Amino acid sequence: MNKKKTPIYVIGAIMIAVNGMLIILTFIIAAGSMHIRKTGLVIETKSKSKEYDGKPLVCEEYVFKSGRLSKGHTLEVKVTGSQTTVGISQNTADVIIRDAGGFDVTDQYQIKVKTGQLEVLRKKLTFKSESATKIYDGQPFRYMDASLIKGRTKYGGGFVFEDFAAGTEPGVYPNTFSVTVMNSDDEDVTDQYEIEYEFGELSVYCSELTIRSDSAVKEYDGTPLTKEGWSLQSGRLYQGHTLKVENTGSITQTGSCKNTISARVIDQSGHDVSNLYEINTVPGDLMITPRRLVIRTKDVVRKEDDVPKMDDWELIEGQLALEETISVRTSQQIGNHQFGESDNLVSLVTITHAGESWSNRTSCYQIEYLYGKVTIVE
Repeated sequence: MNKKKTPIYVIGAIMIAVNGMLIILTFIIAAGSMHIRKTGLVIETKSKSKEYDGKPLVCEEYVFKSGRLSKGHTLEVKVTGSQTTVGISQNTADVIIRDAGGFDVTDQYQIKVKTGQLEVLRKKLTFKSESATKIYDGQPFRYMDASLIKGRTKYGGGFVFEDFAAGTEPGVYPNTFSVTVMNSDDEDVTDQYEIEYEFGELSVYCSELTIRSDSAVKEYDGTPLTKEGWSLQSGRLYQGHTLKVENTGSITQTGSCKNTISARVIDQSGHDVSNLYEINTVPGDLMITPRRLVIRTKDVVRKEDDVPKMDDWELIEGQLALEETISVRTSQQIGNHQFGESDNLVSLVTITHAGESWSNRTSCYQIEYLYGKVTIVE
């Protein structure tokens, strides 16, 4: 054997062995039996929040939290997170590492991105409806006026107010309503806002009715004076409603009183709907004037010791009311005369009703007197 060829054979054998090892290593790596350790890097994106304004929320800030780049390598981070509507999303990012030649060597690193959060909050808006009043007329009452009183929207758009409350019967109702918020593209973005409401009041007042009862006057006749009749002085009834009025005033003896009344309102079905109105009554007057009587005492001639005459008077004008009686005491009857001539005066008149001594109706008469003479002789 040539000794000069021996080193060549040895080198060749070594080369063959190395190539074999490389081939085996390649198969092992391809099979996943062996891993090359990559450098770990941690990138953290920042968090951010804002109230909804219709524009995307982004935050391009990030922090290189841990790890180390190989010499000549540079880090490129593009934060891609974005949130426009109300809600929360992750502030994602794309990471690329390049070597000195500008080639992408990202696969040489194990990169972990800790994402922050992007949160869009609902913006607070407060809307208020106005208050209004109305007199009851049987028709639904709406007052469709509302406005934004707190907060504001951006970038155009407007509001649609609807579903306003209605009040028909007398009472006080909250003027409720709903609002739709639109953006500049005429899209409904109501759910992007936190909406609060302040409601005005709808006040439906009863229609005010003023009813006056009739008045009446008569001369005393012993019977009660009443007067049916009334008139509607002000206000009006809703269609189909009618007034039922009862005159309750009454007077029997001389004097005056109010012709009191009670009133109620009835609808077409016969139901009492008086509560829908404010009913005021103005009573008329009932008056009974005294009845005129003229009593004349008679001329009497008698001795002082004679029994007084009890029929020494007469009713010469007027007449008593039905079932009433009169008694008259004169000065002659009670012996208030001495010798000579004097007037036969009336000392007491009593008029009673239906024989009831306690029912003195004398004041119900206007009594006039004509006096005869009393002559006492020996």
